[in-house]
Amino acid sequence: MVLGSSPPDFLDFSLEWRRLFAETWGTFLLVVVAAGGGVVAAKSGGAVTLAMMVVAPGLMVMAIIYFMGTVSGAHLNPAVSLAFALRQISRTFARASSAVTAKCTLPPAALQRSSNFSR
Repeated sequence: MVLGSSPPDFLDFSLEWRRLFAETWGTFLLVVVAAGGGVVAAKSGGAVTLAMMVVAPGLMVMAIIYFMGTVSGAHLNPAVSLAFALRQISRTFARASSAVTAKCTLPPAALQRSSNFSR
């Protein structure tokens, strides 16, 4: 957020596409980094250590929170989105269901699609 600017209005439904894109993109990046650590370690002959594979998803979560936290709240886990909707903290159930659908279908589909090209 730029110094002096106001935070985005989370109740403004005209910005919903930005939230869905940010959460879907963030979830995709997290899945790529978390799953990619083992793949890179296998392909590189063990050049990636266990410590690197453990730290990488945490660093990615931190980066995602910094770049999209003000846009969507950075709920990367679909369970968090549902819990916030059920507790009526920051989302309506309709908004949470669309976010959960986007996070559970698009990133895995993109990973499956990209893995088909790597063969």
